[in-house]
Amino acid sequence: MTGSEINRTARKLSMGIRITSSKHRRGNGGSNRRSGAMLVFLAILLPTILVLCAYVINVSYMELARTELQISIDLASRAAARTLAISENQSQAIDDAQRVLDANPCLNKKIELTSQDFIFGVATRYREEDRYTFRSGTFPNAVKLEGQRTIDLPIAFPMAGIPLSFRPLKSTTAAQPDLDIAIVLDRSTSMTFSSVETSNESVKRAKSVIPPAPAPANSRWSRMNDAIANILSEMSKSSREETVSLTTFSDNASLDVPLTTQYQDIRYALSQHSMSFPGGKSNVTSGISQGGVSLGQKKAAKPWATRLLLLVSDGLSTSSDDPVLAAKIVASEGIMIFTITCSSDANVGLMSRIASEGKGKHFHSPTAAEFLDAFSEISRSMPTIIIQ
Repeated sequence: MTGSEINRTARKLSMGIRITSSKHRRGNGGSNRRSGAMLVFLAILLPTILVLCAYVINVSYMELARTELQISIDLASRAAARTLAISENQSQAIDDAQRVLDANPCLNKKIELTSQDFIFGVATRYREEDRYTFRSGTFPNAVKLEGQRTIDLPIAFPMAGIPLSFRPLKSTTAAQPDLDIAIVLDRSTSMTFSSVETSNESVKRAKSVIPPAPAPANSRWSRMNDAIANILSEMSKSSREETVSLTTFSDNASLDVPLTTQYQDIRYALSQHSMSFPGGKSNVTSGISQGGVSLGQKKAAKPWATRLLLLVSDGLSTSSDDPVLAAKIVASEGIMIFTITCSSDANVGLMSRIASEGKGKHFHSPTAAEFLDAFSEISRSMPTIIIQ
């Protein structure tokens, strides 16, 4: 190789080394620039993520507060409506509602309402597909709670270190629904005897009774008649719309008065039986079935009403048919059954099974006062619903 060729080769190698070094320096510069851009991006992104997390936490916290407040005032309004239906006392209804609120705080903070937060009014409904409407007025059957002046709650995650608070607002309306009641009464011969007489004594006395004849003043029927009259008197004062039918039974059952709000029709039918008491056997099964039919009358029955069958008897069924099966059939239509016996030798076990099939309760009430107490307890067991 000549000297000139060696020089050319050396220059090429030197040029290649400079080019490679230049590329390497350019590559390191780009990487440094990308690393710097990422740091800027993270500096912006992390605070944004923290702000979004704080927002989500605060929104969730506020929704939790609203949910707890809604649950608390729902419970309070139902308590107030229940007390109102039983006592007709608005002050007592407010007191009971506040006790419920004290037991159910919102996020561990006590909820305090004033009397202005309670609106007593009338809830009405005219068709099954309609909603309940509420308006304030006299003879109330519903209670509306306005939770607008309740509590201030701190924000869970203060923004920019500034403590903030919010006030959840909720309202609810509760009422006891209308009642359709079938009163089913025993008018068998044994109902002409006193409540303290046993079956053997009744049989001996039955020989001197030739129905139809006026029912004796101290008989089971007369005591029951007085008790029904007291119940109708109390119902006439009620804020709820309660339609009532009257079914009586001996050998067979008869629908004496269809569902009505004219309680004088029921009083008149009872007085007619008292003046000329027919007597006969005690077909409890027929009475239950006919009472259930009366609650299904399309013209008078309200599909949205609570349906109740009240069976009153001395508890001595003489029919070969099974009254418990009849009660089961009636209960399958959504009808509650309560039973009341009024004699010392009543078949309490049978009447209890009938009431159990109808998701109700049995009461033994030989006197008119105990009878009225039993009906008051039945009224307290009626459901209270949220309508708004």
